[in-house]
Amino acid sequence: IVVFSGAGISTASGISDFRSPGQGLFDRTRERFRKLKTELKTDSVGATKRELELAEYFKDESKYIHEPAEFFSRRFVTRFSELWRTELEPEVRNFVNVQPSLAHEFCAWLHSNGWLRRVYTQNVDGLHTAPRRAAGESAVDAKPLLPEDMVVECHGSVRKANLVMYDDMLPPEVEERLRSDFPASGNKDAVDLVIVFGTSLQVAPFCAFPNLAPKSAVRVLVNTPLSDCLENAWGSARRSRARCLDSGDIYGMHTAGANMATSMKIAGRQVSLCPRWTDRSKYPRQLLAEEACDDFV
Repeated sequence: IVVFSGAGISTASGISDFRSPGQGLFDRTRERFRKLKTELKTDSVGATKRELELAEYFKDESKYIHEPAEFFSRRFVTRFSELWRTELEPEVRNFVNVQPSLAHEFCAWLHSNGWLRRVYTQNVDGLHTAPRRAAGESAVDAKPLLPEDMVVECHGSVRKANLVMYDDMLPPEVEERLRSDFPASGNKDAVDLVIVFGTSLQVAPFCAFPNLAPKSAVRVLVNTPLSDCLENAWGSARRSRARCLDSGDIYGMHTAGANMATSMKIAGRQVSLCPRWTDRSKYPRQLLAEEACDDFV
């Protein structure tokens, strides 16, 4: 069994997802920066670095409001380092006293039974490997929920201080593990079951990873709402926004843009970036569940 997890697996732990209307990180970031307009100064004389960056930001405000992923891009961090440090980084690092959800515990249960091959996660909260303290056990003696080698943190982690921003390349470990878990030639130890927990599959290349599953595998998708997962900007309905390229040289974290391909080379073969959850010809055995991850478990 291979599990792919996104922000939705951690919402029961009190961590916001990205796209939920009003409460998601994107909407709350938009609102936070709208309120910063009151701090904008008309005179740059004597202005602090933060004030100068605010003035620069509001020149291009519409770009960030319409594409909120840009707030979490390497371009933003480089251009507005002080705004990142004071306004956004604390939000990303706010995981104090957060405990794993039932769905995290479920992944550990799969491992304890010898069924789990790997967890690939988009999340940077580290909850898949969070310490699990038994009754009477000290924090020093607590063992991780899952061993480090069972979890691939595709977008880095706060704890390891190796966050992967939009525009950044993914860690080499991602490709190495995918090649191992989903060999192009297939074998008798092929993955039997793929579970996708709490991701809308809107970010490349992660959105393509479930499409590495062999045709013989059962695929399960759990998310609210499901409609978010059934179409992305690389799909046929919006293909005008992406070029049909056969390129494998963009193995970085992206949302769709004018130069994006509709497929890319992953684990030694070309893989579609488009959702395949309604494609019964390739995956005849699929379960789609519109539920919170903990409720599904």
